Amino acid sequence: MKKMFVVMLSLFVFSCSNTKEDGNVKIEDILRENTGQNGRACVRISDIDSYGFDGRTFTINARRKYYLGTTLMRCHNADMAARAVFDGPAGDFCGGGSSRIVVRNARCSVGTLFEFENREAAFAAKDAALEALAQAGEADAKEAAEKD
Repeated sequence: MKKMFVVMLSLFVFSCSNTKEDGNVKIEDILRENTGQNGRACVRISDIDSYGFDGRTFTINARRKYYLGTTLMRCHNADMAARAVFDGPAGDFCGGGSSRIVVRNARCSVGTLFEFENREAAFAAKDAALEALAQAGEADAKEAAEKD
């Protein structure tokens, strides 16, 4: 009986930790859904030609592809940094937390990285995700107002 209780309690705790209690939708969730990618794309660090930052999102222009990624937390001053060091295992820069971007005094872990054929496709995906976030925010605000 005691074993059964421990197993049930463990399952309950596990199921609660895997739910989004706050209901917040994140840009990486929308990008996963819209692109069909898992956010764990990789690019050779030596292929990176240029990059750009905007809050928690960043873009990478590589030799043949374009990448859109997110950091786990906001990477402070990254958009103002003159240069950045892309660090990852075995010379690859990947989504999933194993890679990081180093700027000045900050180390920013990479959450997701999505691959696109060109810059236009990457920015179209980002714009669509931002629009979906705005709509989700409006729906949440409307729902909260209706509860009051």
